[in-house]
Amino acid sequence: MRPSPAPDIAPPIGGLVLGKRRWKTPPPFFDEMLGPDNGARPPYEAYHRWFEGEDRRDLIRKSGEAERFFRRTGITFNVYGAADADERLIPFDIVPRIISGREWARLTRGIEQRVRAINAFLHDIYHRQEIIRAGRIPIELIAKNDAFLKAMIGLEPPGGVYTHIVGIDLVRVAEDQFYVLEDNARTPSGVSYLLENRETMLQMFPELFGRIKVRGVGDYPLALRRSLGASMPRHASGDGAVAVLTPGIHNSAYFEHAFLADHMGVELVEGSDDTPFFQIGETKYGRPILVRAFDPEMSFEDAVKLLMVSFDSTIKANLSVNLPLDLHVYTADSLKHGTMTRIEKDDPYFNVISMGWGDALKHAFNSLPSYSFTT
Repeated sequence: MRPSPAPDIAPPIGGLVLGKRRWKTPPPFFDEMLGPDNGARPPYEAYHRWFEGEDRRDLIRKSGEAERFFRRTGITFNVYGAADADERLIPFDIVPRIISGREWARLTRGIEQRVRAINAFLHDIYHRQEIIRAGRIPIELIAKNDAFLKAMIGLEPPGGVYTHIVGIDLVRVAEDQFYVLEDNARTPSGVSYLLENRETMLQMFPELFGRIKVRGVGDYPLALRRSLGASMPRHASGDGAVAVLTPGIHNSAYFEHAFLADHMGVELVEGSDDTPFFQIGETKYGRPILVRAFDPEMSFEDAVKLLMVSFDSTIKANLSVNLPLDLHVYTADSLKHGTMTRIEKDDPYFNVISMGWGDALKHAFNSLPSYSFTT
C-alpha cells in the first residue's frame, strides 16, 4: 500500500520537502527520522526540534546558496554512459542521515570485519586458492574475470594489505538492520563530497552544531596520508613518496583527486595515453622535454636516456633538485621488483648526457633562422 501523507505536507521546492509528515498507514520503507508513533527517533530528536523551528524560506534560500557554492567551486561529478553526461552537482541535503554513537560502534565492527574478509579473500586468490579448491567459488569466475591479475600471483604486498581504501555502501531497512548494497574496493571515490558537505553545513548552520554533538570528519585526509605512508614497500627509504594518480580533468572523480592531493599535502600526478609517464615532485622544468621528445615507439634504453635529459633539465633550473637519482626497472607484465640503480653525481653516463644534450641544444638553436624585424 502506498503511503498517504496528510495534505498539509509542503511540496518539494529545490529538492527540499518541508513540513510535518504524518503517515496514515505505515510506510513501505524504514523512516529514519520518525518512529511508528510519528515522533522523532532518539538520534533525530535534537535535530527535529531545530528543523521544526526553522523558517521554511530561510532553509530553501540556504539550500540554493549551497548549490551555487558547489557549482562555483567545481564540486561536480560525471556519470559515465549517461545520455546527458554533463557535469552534475553533488547532491546537497540539509536533512542528514543521523546515526547514534551506539549504532556507529556496531557498524564499525561489522565494516572492519568485512574489509578484513575481503582482504583475506584476495590474499587466498593470489596464493593457495583454498576457497576455489573447496568448491565455494567456481574457478571460471576468477580466471575469466578482467580484474584478475596473473602478475599478482604469489606477490605479497607491503603489510599484506590489498584493500587500502574501501567504500561500503549501506542501506538501512529497519531499526537495527543494515544491508550492504556494494563493496567498492578498487578505486572508491566520494569522501571529498562528504567532507565538503559537512563544511558547508557548518558554515550555514553553526547553531545546529552548537546544539548537537557530532563526530568530526575533518581528520580523514591526514589519516589517509598516514595509512598510505604505512603501506610503502620495505625497501623504500625515508618517509617514502605518496601521490594521487589521476587520468586528468575529464575524469568523473577529478575533483576528488585534486581535493585529496591538496588536503594530504602530496603531489597530484596526471598520466594519459599521450603522456604515459608519471612525475612526482617538480614538473614544470623537465616535463616539457618529455612531452616534446617522447615517442611510444622508442626503445626502453632511449626512454631512460630521455629521462636523464629531463632530470638534468630540472637540476639546471631548480637548485632544490639534485642527484642521486634512483632508477627502478620492472619487467613488463610483472609487479615484482627488478633492477635498481642509483645515479650519483660522478656517474660517467649521466655526465655525458648532461654535457652532450646541452651542446646539442646549443647547436640546434644556432641552426635555427634568426628572427627578422623587417617585413
